[in-house]
Amino acid sequence: MRRVISMPLGARLALAGGREGTVRMTTMTAGVAVGVALLLLALTAVPALRGREHRAGWHETGPQTAAAAGRDGLLWLAANDHYRGRPVFRVHVAALGPRPPVPPGLDRLPGPGEVAVSPALRAALAEAAPDELAARFPGTVVATIGADGLASPDELVAIVGASPDELRALGAAEVHGIATAGAPQVTGFLAVLLLIAAIGLLVPVVVFVAMATRISAARREQRYAALRLAGATSAQVGWMAATEAGLAAVAGVALGWIGYAAARPIVAARITFDGLRFAPSDLSVPAAQVALVALGVPALVVISAIVVLRRVRLSPLGITRMARRRPPGAWRVAVPLLGLLGFALLMVLRTTGAIGTDGTAVLVLAGTSLLATLLGLVVAGPWATMLAARALVRLSNRAVTLLAARRMAADPSTTFRAISGVVLAAFVTSMFSGIARDPGGKNLENAQLRPGVVEILTAGQPDGPAAALVPALTADTATVRDVLVVPAGTAPGTLAIDCPHLATVVNLDCSGSTSFAGLPPPGLYGVTALAPERAAGPLHAIYVRTDSLAAEDRVRTLVARNLPGAVTSTRADQVDLDTRQLRELDRGLRVALLFVLVVAACSLTVAAAAGIAERRRPFALLRAAGVRVAELRTTVLLESAAPLAITLIVGVGAGLAAGAAITTASGQHWLPPSPGFLLTLALELGLAAALTTLPLPLTERLTAQETIRYE
Repeated sequence: MRRVISMPLGARLALAGGREGTVRMTTMTAGVAVGVALLLLALTAVPALRGREHRAGWHETGPQTAAAAGRDGLLWLAANDHYRGRPVFRVHVAALGPRPPVPPGLDRLPGPGEVAVSPALRAALAEAAPDELAARFPGTVVATIGADGLASPDELVAIVGASPDELRALGAAEVHGIATAGAPQVTGFLAVLLLIAAIGLLVPVVVFVAMATRISAARREQRYAALRLAGATSAQVGWMAATEAGLAAVAGVALGWIGYAAARPIVAARITFDGLRFAPSDLSVPAAQVALVALGVPALVVISAIVVLRRVRLSPLGITRMARRRPPGAWRVAVPLLGLLGFALLMVLRTTGAIGTDGTAVLVLAGTSLLATLLGLVVAGPWATMLAARALVRLSNRAVTLLAARRMAADPSTTFRAISGVVLAAFVTSMFSGIARDPGGKNLENAQLRPGVVEILTAGQPDGPAAALVPALTADTATVRDVLVVPAGTAPGTLAIDCPHLATVVNLDCSGSTSFAGLPPPGLYGVTALAPERAAGPLHAIYVRTDSLAAEDRVRTLVARNLPGAVTSTRADQVDLDTRQLRELDRGLRVALLFVLVVAACSLTVAAAAGIAERRRPFALLRAAGVRVAELRTTVLLESAAPLAITLIVGVGAGLAAGAAITTASGQHWLPPSPGFLLTLALELGLAAALTTLPLPLTERLTAQETIRYE
């Protein structure tokens, strides 16, 4: 019965609390909504990548693919190509019976002279010169590949029909089924970065949600303490607090879902991975996870509200007595130190070769160390705030500074809670500032193709068509400037060419021993030595020198027509291949971190507004005693600025150390933050600090003399 009475009373207190109650409920609801929307968007990352992998799985079709029941065979010759920096997947097929297996997205297999293309490739064909793109797909476009067969709406895919005799002459493989499992989209270093990004970006949002749910906490404590004095039991107070917080949480979850649904098409249209956008249907959260968020977030908010009122539940007179809290101890510093030691251990294990750059060990150590460091910054922050307050007391000689310092020293935990979001955002920003600055590594120029050179890797292709390709290339004098034929050596891992000749098309240093460290083109993978031999092996690669991007595409077209199974690469392809994902991740992180900094600034703004509202009576008394409004505003600013300065220094330093450890452990090359990045960080933090001044105009109105008269 008491519980039944407590819940309606809690709802009435929440909804009929006047302007203050409306502001409190609105802010709590908005905080929960922001957290839920961002959490749901973060949970779409894995399903989106898995959806892309599933739809692109048919690209991995080969002789090893399991046979489809009741289907005839077909000949399959696939090749990865490029057009103006965009990957192109091209496959030539020939049916070996009336019922061949059909790739997803098509109703039937294209016959000889027929071509099926993706919508993006159809648009590119309409704009490109025929000899640069369309001639790679001989035949007439008769079908468009549906969304079920495309990893992304931007994917360039072509399925070219041919006769069995044509493909057998080109060395096509016979297959009896279509593959369904694709290659993983995220591995190694990117997997570590995504794990760390997910943790680092969500923690500040969680802090903001916690701050929003604590709006006017002191005022609520006083109201509930009054109810305790009027006879309400501890359980009834708990139920009223739970009802009030629960209403805001439920409304926040509903608004967060609406925000997530509105953001999905925007994210699908703007965010790319590996150069491709996501399909809107990919950005969906599994039902089990949606249910967990819908039930878990309100539960956490309610539990937080009940825990906040523990002093009221213990004693209704505790609010009026407000006994001094025990100051935070130096032991709190041990928690972030454990996280940094974890990063140091990760670096040592990777440097000594005890663990590789991939695998569970790196993910577990990196994730655990990051969690410990983030938690440690939150745990050690009140201790650092207390030190800053004591330093201000010793150094200050003004009443305003003493007021701020005493307030900070009296309750350093509450003071730091307001700035913790900004500190965590600074830590994450600093950590990623050097990770993706040089994603290609320090040897980016080593063993790279020279500008304008197209590498044609013919190894594994039939000797006859491969040899016939050379005259076709030489005859096109309008496109080709020079052709270098590279045979394979008689020993494994060797090429029958000397270094000076190969250095005309590949950036090699021939002064000493030939080294292929860095990012070699596909034709030099696994090559250990260059040795001109009288008895050379089969044709290994052809290097063609051109003078323009259009000429490079025309060479690719010649290769596609004469030797469809060959692999072509240019310098731009290689650089883009090795840096695209990290560039996209870096760009996405900067946008996300800007959002997190804004969220953290909102935490500061909310805390400042709540602090003014909760102390309006003491501030009004100070005004009556002669303290000017400007001095009160300075006091409020100092309470945030002083601890913010010292904790930012610690957060940025810890972030740089963590970034260096993660980069080294993942086999990458770390560089200090660029001046431009540091300037951007300073401007964003300045913006965050400027947002905290928004509640200051409330000081004069909330501390008027009427506050003393009627409270």
